[in-house]
Amino acid sequence: MDDKQVPHLVRLIDEQGNQIGVVTLREARELAASKELDVLIVNPLSEPPVAQLEDAGRRKYLANKSQRKAKLKQHRIETKVLKMRYSISANDYQTKLRHASQFLKCGCTVQLLVTLRGREIAHSKLAIDLSRRFVAELNAVSACERGPILDGKVVTSLLSPQIR
Repeated sequence: MDDKQVPHLVRLIDEQGNQIGVVTLREARELAASKELDVLIVNPLSEPPVAQLEDAGRRKYLANKSQRKAKLKQHRIETKVLKMRYSISANDYQTKLRHASQFLKCGCTVQLLVTLRGREIAHSKLAIDLSRRFVAELNAVSACERGPILDGKVVTSLLSPQIR
């Protein structure tokens, strides 16, 4: 920093928030050293800049603590993957449907994968129809983000919970 950027006079506030007054930066540093604190510039744009006597380590600790609390409160949208074959039995289909419904009610997105093996690729229309039927039956609790798409040997659909 060159001399033009460093303020010579600062409006100083002590650690309790009481205003000490306008002092030179050197006096502020000496006062901070005597109290084993740091001089932190709070508002560099005001005339003269506002500085505060504070423990910089404690300030950093409190900032990190508040960031951790905020991170815990964030809601993460989880994606649940349901895999099935196009030749699924009726009972297994109902079980998958029930699980998908529960996941969507909990706020998770559901990715449906209908896999085709070997020569089953010839029956890709059946897999797409199964996926469409699955999406249609969950229409009350979900919104289809991405419809049945054949990608290689997998038919993929993505369902998101309906916004209420």
